[in-house]
Amino acid sequence: MRVRVAVLRRETWWMGLSVAAGMLGLFALGFDQGQLLSPVLGDVSYQLNVLHELVHDARHAAAFPCH
Repeated sequence: MRVRVAVLRRETWWMGLSVAAGMLGLFALGFDQGQLLSPVLGDVSYQLNVLHELVHDARHAAAFPCH
């Protein structure tokens, strides 16, 4: 019984991690305007929009309007 509980917890942890990574990826692709890099680059990240420019064509292909 203990082995089954440990496996279930491990699978649940990986599933939660996968969902969190997917949500972060969706945010980076569809909605980021400099927020993700602002802790590292500061206000410059809002002016450069590095992630926005990196995924610009994928954003349009995924039907996210950006301009």
